[in-house]
Amino acid sequence: MEKTIRSCGRFDLVRSEEGFAWRFTSRSGQNWYWDAVECHWTCCRHWSRTESSASKCLDWTLVHEQTGDLDLQHAAPGPDRHAPTIGSQ
Repeated sequence: MEKTIRSCGRFDLVRSEEGFAWRFTSRSGQNWYWDAVECHWTCCRHWSRTESSASKCLDWTLVHEQTGDLDLQHAAPGPDRHAPTIGSQ
């Protein structure tokens, strides 16, 4: 059973017996899970042993979610932008 231990806008850090994972809920209600090894979002849970390892490469995303401009940043082109891709569903 998943338990939310921290939230940041549409992102929840969840914990279960398997470990920690970040879950993103899209505007349409679909859940996406952060794969901290590959650094991208997927529809399958990818559990990490620690909160820190589950959060790998998410700083940029969480900062922009907190400021309310993640969707604008995600849509903006830029050669040096290292934003993870989030499913559009």
